[in-house]
Amino acid sequence: MSLTFLLFQLLFFALDIFRDVTDLAETIGGLLTRAAGRIPRAGDRYLLAGLEFDIVDASPTKLTRVVVRRGAPAPVPLDREGLP
Repeated sequence: MSLTFLLFQLLFFALDIFRDVTDLAETIGGLLTRAAGRIPRAGDRYLLAGLEFDIVDASPTKLTRVVVRRGAPAPVPLDREGLP
């Protein structure tokens, strides 16, 4: 088992997300490929379970650089009542 795989499992289990799909993917690239239905390309952006995944670099067969960060918070609709 690779260190990347162990870190991947630890990250997602610690965050308690993707628990149902981590058995289906061993890497972040595998998870995104499964979610997208194709191998992601450089420049693609995905939002899954509140995390944003930016594909920085990829070959035709694998992802080589991915940036993961918390996604933007959901917009809060403003109440129009009481506004001038």
